[in-house]
Amino acid sequence: MKDTYDLAIIGGGAAGLIAAPFAVQLGARVAFIEKDRIGGSRYPLGFSNWLCALDFYLSQPKEIAIIGPRNDRGTLELLHTLCTMWLPNKVVAARDPNDPAPVTELKLLENRQMIDNRPTAYVCYRYSCKKPVTDAISLSAQLRGD
Repeated sequence: MKDTYDLAIIGGGAAGLIAAPFAVQLGARVAFIEKDRIGGSRYPLGFSNWLCALDFYLSQPKEIAIIGPRNDRGTLELLHTLCTMWLPNKVVAARDPNDPAPVTELKLLENRQMIDNRPTAYVCYRYSCKKPVTDAISLSAQLRGD
């Protein structure tokens, strides 16, 4: 019997190494295939990307979901706060609840709603989220770890 996979990453290098765990978290069966050992046998031109992949695995990347109307002032303030802070290895997903065809495939956006009809940010780690916030000051505090 042959093994079947949802995704085969063939010679994907560091980018494939970063992408594979996300596919697994979404429930995909992944085959990672390299001609040589992972990382290569010589000094690869993409060595710095391998360091980035290692950093990503060793860190605790924050996952941030922002739910709010695209042009709403509150949504823009949450996004501005997020974009002005140094957060290496962050994963960000945003959704406008008014979109006629909402994104449903992203686990980070699953069951995320606006609170009190206000744009809302969820700060998570491995899909376990802190209390959702609706203002930029509270979001900044959560992102800093206060």
